[in-house]
Amino acid sequence: MILFKTIRWKNFLSTGNQFTEVSLTQNNTNLIIGTNGAGKSTILDALTFSLFGKPFRKINKPQLINATNEKD
Repeated sequence: MILFKTIRWKNFLSTGNQFTEVSLTQNNTNLIIGTNGAGKSTILDALTFSLFGKPFRKINKPQLINATNEKD
């Protein structure tokens, strides 16, 4: 079994040049909720991209890079 402790990313999809970090060890289970556009799917895409090299949704790899920053 894989136990994830933390997931961290930056310049991924609509997130900016600052790192976004989510701790997954504070509780036994985690529920991710939020309004539309809050980044729920971004967490899933970042996790699946780190494991499998492709996002969860049907997005091309060039679309994963933040279009505003286009770096780092």
